[in-house]
Amino acid sequence: MNDSDLDYQAYLSERQSTVEAEHSGAATYDKWLITLASGAFGLSIIFFKDIAQGKPRDGTAVLIVGSWALLLASICCTMASFLTSQAAFVRYREILDARQVNENEDAIDETNLWSTVVLILNIASLISFILGALLLALFCIQNVKD
Repeated sequence: MNDSDLDYQAYLSERQSTVEAEHSGAATYDKWLITLASGAFGLSIIFFKDIAQGKPRDGTAVLIVGSWALLLASICCTMASFLTSQAAFVRYREILDARQVNENEDAIDETNLWSTVVLILNIASLISFILGALLLALFCIQNVKD
């Protein structure tokens, strides 16, 4: 094998890794975060209805409403990251293709804006989930009947 063949093999290997990451990425972080956020949202409704009996203590309704808003924001950010991660992988493959197929050495230095968007959405989703869970916990603590 000459150097050209080795470069092409490295390209194919990197491209394959990107495709595999695309599939596994959709099945890991996003999956557990959306599951937790959805579960917390569902449990909060049950707690509100059955434990707090739809009548939270004075001043605590804002906690449950805030919790719901943050948990829904977490779910929405996660779902948006599903779409943007696909765009990020497409863009990354375009960059790899430009470098290998078009022999554009500068292509690897191109930025992938979609990767940044995915990262921002994932961070926003995680922060929203954590804050939503904290507000839910505060609501539950303050509304447990003696």
